[in-house]
Amino acid sequence: MGETTSQIETRIERTREDLGSNLRELENRVKTAADWREHYRVNPLLWAGLAFGGGVFLGVLSRRRDPLEPMETLNAGVGGGTVVNAGRARQKVLDSWEDIKTALVGVATARVMDFLGEAVEGFDEHRKRSETERARPFQGRSSGPRSASSSGN
Repeated sequence: MGETTSQIETRIERTREDLGSNLRELENRVKTAADWREHYRVNPLLWAGLAFGGGVFLGVLSRRRDPLEPMETLNAGVGGGTVVNAGRARQKVLDSWEDIKTALVGVATARVMDFLGEAVEGFDEHRKRSETERARPFQGRSSGPRSASSSGN
């Protein structure tokens, strides 16, 4: 209570220096997180996998698409062959690629959330509160159809 003007100024200056230091540290963390070279040095196998997946994706996209794709015959031994639809094999590749993309987006999202949780104080608490609030409208509802208004008749 009995602080002098010089003590208050000293405390303000110290707080300003601390805030400046925290801001510089946050800037460095953001620069490091955004530097793809650093991520490559830390995890080269992930980047090799991304390059491979990108090549597969471009290969699937650049494939000539014929709406009347012929049926392929695979010889299954002496007695004849088995007919295989090439479109089905292509669909499996596309489905697998979709699974890979979904997994990569999930991993990237988790990494970003972890980074933000470490870099921004209070981020995790606010994120958890937001998730809880988002889930709340679906809790405690009857199994009947949902109506647009929340008021009863």
